[in-house]
Amino acid sequence: MAEENFCLKRIEHLIQVKSHLTERGIAGFSRPVACSTISHEEAKRTKENTMIAEFSSVDLTGFTHPDH
Repeated sequence: MAEENFCLKRIEHLIQVKSHLTERGIAGFSRPVACSTISHEEAKRTKENTMIAEFSSVDLTGFTHPDH
């Protein structure tokens, strides 16, 4: 029971931290773009490209999809 409570508290804390960083425009935590201005596929590609760029200096062998 204690583990479940800890997990819930941890997730809630992470959501609060993400919201805090997003509101302040911290790099990597940009505000969400309105759905009407960008398609789901464009958003997905942007997210994938951002993740690739952020970890470009890290050896992710074995952790990434082979076509990336």
